[in-house]
Amino acid sequence: MHRHEDHIAYFIADLHLASSRPELCAAFFDLLPKIAEDATDLFILGDFFNFWVGDDVLSPFTIKVAEELSKLTEQGINVYFQHGNRDFAVGENYAKLCKMSILPEIYTLPFAPDIIVLHGDQLCLADVKYQRYRKIIRNPFVLKCLHLLPKSVRLRIGLRLREASKKAKRHTCIENQQCYCDVTNSAVEAMLVQYSANIMLHGHTHKPNIHEHQNGTRWVLSDWEQTGDYIKWDKNNGLTRHTFTIPPVE
Repeated sequence: MHRHEDHIAYFIADLHLASSRPELCAAFFDLLPKIAEDATDLFILGDFFNFWVGDDVLSPFTIKVAEELSKLTEQGINVYFQHGNRDFAVGENYAKLCKMSILPEIYTLPFAPDIIVLHGDQLCLADVKYQRYRKIIRNPFVLKCLHLLPKSVRLRIGLRLREASKKAKRHTCIENQQCYCDVTNSAVEAMLVQYSANIMLHGHTHKPNIHEHQNGTRWVLSDWEQTGDYIKWDKNNGLTRHTFTIPPVE
């Protein structure tokens, strides 16, 4: 049940939370009281975790995250989650633990139907190898087979995928330059038309900006590293970006 008649929504993406990055976890936990002040909805647009190999591989860290998200829900705030390229294996069991709802890959906001949200990796069509991998790994049958593997094997696979992803980012993404992990404009235009949207909001590329396209506007969330951001929506102000510094943990 909403605490307000009007929606106030927060959007975050690409936090890459991990027990080895306590400063990111601290920044996330510090943001939650701010969200709780006025939010009706929190949307997590993928790569919330640095990697995820199954809901049966939990740790004190992932349980703590679930507890904190549950507190938002208990305060009447809806929490929604979209899969990213690092945490596509998050399942309904963990979602229930967090008291959050898993959204489809592309989602139209019911309270602002001119806005669609997504992780964003499906827009990077120039990265043909990744798109081929994505199609295979997101197949429900493949995911089911992966979950049948021993936990130790899945952890090794997760670590390898994480390192491969980091290496690819280092070699292909240069500040303010087009790269094959950036979006394909034709894919953006087509999706805006397909969903009758004027605004698209996503993460994934780690290139925060606002882009004007022929068929609408595209807002890109930042990843969380030395700085982070969130985007807020309300009916009076529309979308606004809020950036903050992430200090190291002593």
